[in-house]
Amino acid sequence: MKLSMTSWLFGGIAWVTLSLAGAVSAQQAELVVGSFGGAYDEALAEVTKIFEAENNVKVTLLPGGANASMPRARNGEIDMTVIGMTDLMRLQAEGLLAPLDPLIVTNIDKLYPQALISDYGVVANFGARAMAYNTDHVTDVPTSWEEMADPKYKGRVILRPFTVESADLIVMLARNAGGDERNPDAGFAKMAEIAANVGVWEGEHAGILELFRSDEADFAVWSDGRILWAAEEGAPVAGTIPKEGFSPLASSIAIVKTTKNMELAQKYANFMLDDAAGIKLATDLHYFPSKVDTVLPEGVTTGFLDADTIGSLVMNDWAYIVTVYGEWEERFNKEVVQ
Repeated sequence: MKLSMTSWLFGGIAWVTLSLAGAVSAQQAELVVGSFGGAYDEALAEVTKIFEAENNVKVTLLPGGANASMPRARNGEIDMTVIGMTDLMRLQAEGLLAPLDPLIVTNIDKLYPQALISDYGVVANFGARAMAYNTDHVTDVPTSWEEMADPKYKGRVILRPFTVESADLIVMLARNAGGDERNPDAGFAKMAEIAANVGVWEGEHAGILELFRSDEADFAVWSDGRILWAAEEGAPVAGTIPKEGFSPLASSIAIVKTTKNMELAQKYANFMLDDAAGIKLATDLHYFPSKVDTVLPEGVTTGFLDADTIGSLVMNDWAYIVTVYGEWEERFNKEVVQ
């Protein structure tokens, strides 16, 4: 049977139309996420393959931390970001974030209270900033941050130049004297006493390790992961949680409001809070998952944080602190640094 020219023409058009529709429906979406880089992104990328397969999406992680993610968010170059809690609050203050949708990000209802930063961001996993001490010299386990101000440790304390951990410690010390974020004077005064004992202002992990290893330091404010690493490297160092508590090293997630992939971004936020991602980051990097019912495999450790110690994690009012952060840094450099 011969086809007429009209039948052939319309049949060809229908075939082309169906082919194009199939190609469009099969086209893979891309979700661009600003992240930390390094080992964190390596672990996250590996577990993200599950999400990519389930949602027919390519997730691209852009490294660089806050220095890169914040301008990318301002320029609309990323859909969402994995970022420190403090920098998330800065993005929120600038009005750059979209609220998380609890109908999609259903894991919000399963998080530890400390992970609930705001309607615009939550913590996916925690590390801790704890007190590191020299086990050869400090024979009794320290119980308070204020012990670093004891004159017998003159020249034996390590502090970093002003950073997030400095602000958190100022607030904890202020609370010891009845103050808080809005009344930090006592905290600055006690920090100045501690600073009088500082032998080296050191911001690099390798430098802190060497100071403990060469017997030049008795105290430092250090992350739990790095304290464990230093002990494994043979330094006489251990860590403890003082009575005032300790501050978080938080990996937080937020969605940029200009994203054209809002539903996918909300789904990925939920995935990052779920068990697979939480277990992967705990297994590879010892981070503590923020989801209460995530059960870690036997033998997986998460630094100083667990279901019992997370109650000592102090979540200061960073929504306020970011508004005075520059003033505090200037004051720290004038009143604290010797």
